[in-house]
Amino acid sequence: PHKEERFLFTAYPLIIASAALSLDHLLSLSLSLPLPPALSARLTRGRILRLFEGFMVAAIAVSLARTLTLITGFAAPARVWGEVRRQASLFRARERPGEVTVCVGKEWYRFTSSFLLPDERTDDVHVRLAFLESTFKGQLPGRYAPERSGDEYEMREMGADQRLSRLLRETVAATSGERSDFNDANREEGSRYLPYQQCNYIVDMFSPGQREMRYEELVGFDIVFKSKFLDLSRSRFPLKTFYVPILSDYLNTYGNYMLIRNTRSVEPVIKESRRRK
Repeated sequence: PHKEERFLFTAYPLIIASAALSLDHLLSLSLSLPLPPALSARLTRGRILRLFEGFMVAAIAVSLARTLTLITGFAAPARVWGEVRRQASLFRARERPGEVTVCVGKEWYRFTSSFLLPDERTDDVHVRLAFLESTFKGQLPGRYAPERSGDEYEMREMGADQRLSRLLRETVAATSGERSDFNDANREEGSRYLPYQQCNYIVDMFSPGQREMRYEELVGFDIVFKSKFLDLSRSRFPLKTFYVPILSDYLNTYGNYMLIRNTRSVEPVIKESRRRK
């Protein structure tokens, strides 16, 4: 699915409802329209219903095959980013124990949302997203201005109205201020990049012919999780579009979507065991 599909999914229920109503009216119309005598003898009411049922079965089969392709071929990013949360609970950065830095290079556009990453407000660690330089030379997303909401004690001492007013002011300031590291021409901004040595984890996928570094082959970097991802350029239609059990798994080509750990920059979390009462 294209990343911009996130703006369309809210309309999908309406599209499905419209399609169902259209099919219902089409069936009612086909059964009520008068037909020529020669055609009405062949196209009886029972045959019309059977044709409609056959069309519905075919449509359901095609839709199911397409859905299974999306699940088996393109669910790897969701699985890998789900593993990031688990890894963040098991390992911490040696230099910044309360923070874990996860980097993406050419796979930046498949990152879902920062809302799905662990945060120190709800978890005991903050996962920070960073970018690695790749062949993409456009402008990458940037960060909002740092929050200045004060410490937790100060916020607790404020009333609810004061906290809300302060957060609103800082939100407006963070989203409307002018910054020198942005441009309106989609030009590359070098300040977005982080050296790979400073990453605790890297999310990447190997693609034939890629010019980017293969981080999983570097000394001190290990693959801790991987999931298969459909390679469209080396798979053929229709199996790459519609899933057919056994045939799609055997004839399609898959790559590995990987979560790579920088073993030199992280250490296991030591948790104290609790005594049972």
